[in-house]
Amino acid sequence: MKQADVFAKSPRVMRHKLSRTFISSALITSACFAPLATAATYEVEELTTNELAINVFARSIDNAGNALMVTQDLYNLPIDVSLIDFENETIIANLTDVDAAAAGNPNEADYNYLIGLIRYGANGNSLTSQQFALYQSFVNNGMTDIRVKGFDEETTATNGYTFGSETLANYIFDSNTIVGSGEGVFTTRSYTTEDETQINYVLNDFIRRGFVQLNGNTIALPPSELSLGGYSEAYSINQNLQVVGTSSVRMTEQLVEAIANCDDDEERGDIPLDVCYYNLILSGATTISMDRRATIWQLDAQGQIISTQTFPLPFTPEEVSETNTDTAFYNAALAINDEGIAVGETHTFYLDRELKFNSAAMFRDGETIELIDKEDYFPSTAKDINNNNIIIGTGSTQINGTTRTKFFTYDLDADELTFPVDFFPGSSSTARDINNNNMVVGEGEVEFDNASTRRKNAFIYDMNSQTFTNLNDLLECDSPYSIVGANAINDNNVILANALVNRQARNSAGELVIDSDGVAIMTDQIITVKLNPIANGAIDDCTTEDNTIPERVGASMSFSLGGLLLLTLFGKCVFWRRRQR
Repeated sequence: MKQADVFAKSPRVMRHKLSRTFISSALITSACFAPLATAATYEVEELTTNELAINVFARSIDNAGNALMVTQDLYNLPIDVSLIDFENETIIANLTDVDAAAAGNPNEADYNYLIGLIRYGANGNSLTSQQFALYQSFVNNGMTDIRVKGFDEETTATNGYTFGSETLANYIFDSNTIVGSGEGVFTTRSYTTEDETQINYVLNDFIRRGFVQLNGNTIALPPSELSLGGYSEAYSINQNLQVVGTSSVRMTEQLVEAIANCDDDEERGDIPLDVCYYNLILSGATTISMDRRATIWQLDAQGQIISTQTFPLPFTPEEVSETNTDTAFYNAALAINDEGIAVGETHTFYLDRELKFNSAAMFRDGETIELIDKEDYFPSTAKDINNNNIIIGTGSTQINGTTRTKFFTYDLDADELTFPVDFFPGSSSTARDINNNNMVVGEGEVEFDNASTRRKNAFIYDMNSQTFTNLNDLLECDSPYSIVGANAINDNNVILANALVNRQARNSAGELVIDSDGVAIMTDQIITVKLNPIANGAIDDCTTEDNTIPERVGASMSFSLGGLLLLTLFGKCVFWRRRQR
């Protein structure tokens, strides 16, 4: 269910009485400490997309093997020199060739300085500086990397696409269809203040809008509430061209009042109206102060929207009063199967409306149906559903006094909820994807200590045999890769995964970095890999002559807190780009 053509030009997730299947702790523990035999049943294929950015994250893979990825910190971004003050003394002092840089032809040192200035300098990431999107999306078809351009446009200022609009593609389907969400393109808008000072603001018209990219064309999926640009995201699509996501449907009273203040010249002050609006967007108005509802957009064969359906909350919000403020609520459909059954998450209440949180939900026949017993597992989310009506997701619960997440499978037809055995009882685990062979992939914690951040490994769970396996154990014994997360699996059982590797660092232009002594500077990086099944692959015993099991090269690498947070971010379906002002 998950692709689209893209652009090659790139410069530099009814109440039921649920039965549960629980496995004893003894069985879990024995599974964790059984002798480790690793299997060469999967081979690792690196993708050329990893050469485009500092980190590359797995998103989706179709049955033809087209891989969809999100990059972080793309190399060789185009610089808009018109937004840089080349008469500034500090800038002049830090450039080796001011004239060449001002002409748009900086040397390597000056290019790296200007990139850093735009991103992190005194005016970096401000409303008056050029914008560089932290995340971009690409499709690798086995031969080349094709950019998912989203809402980006070509400009003369950058001699091509701006790469300022964030594009977060979520799903690839049938080689030529991709769904995701992105920012509007940034443009420069001049404003003259009351004291005759001209200011060039760099703004866009919306912060997040869903799209379908079909045969290279971007089709916007707008929300019904479009104030401040509105908010929508698209997460998946089925063969019937039903796109699922979330969209804004209503503003709270507080947001209506804030917009009215912007419209008032005296209240707004000496700034443009669109800057006032944009500051509201940056404060989180479109997410915090807008109702968002799970949405299905029905498209025709040409990609045009035929109909839009939104789904209600599983409860009726209290009326606004002096003692009850106007509150925005949210739900979202994260996946849909070919039968048109959508799953995801919804706001709900616990303890007599004292606590609002997300709960796994199904969206069907106009209803929003919670799937998980809130007394045992909250919050929770449903990540995917296959054509066998098997739902996967994650729920949080207390284990030995600590909150841990556990992945689940839910057979909708049998009305059976199961929390399978994972790495060990205190391990948090998350399911990301399920194919039509009932194979589930995701990741879980593999360390026993009580640290707030614990190392993770990817897993594959076979529902048919109820077998849970660390994906690292399916690689060759001397693999240099640590497979830390698996985001997607197609019906050929090809897996798209995140791997941690130790590589030579690169600078902003993508060139390899060495220290003053000419020694390569090494760093841990997150890359995307395909795990291809090996035909007739056999289990290999990786024990040594002294009957010990050496730790894998990849698995032994340290994993920084930043890397873990990034992987957590890219396991979610909702993204928010925050700028420092």
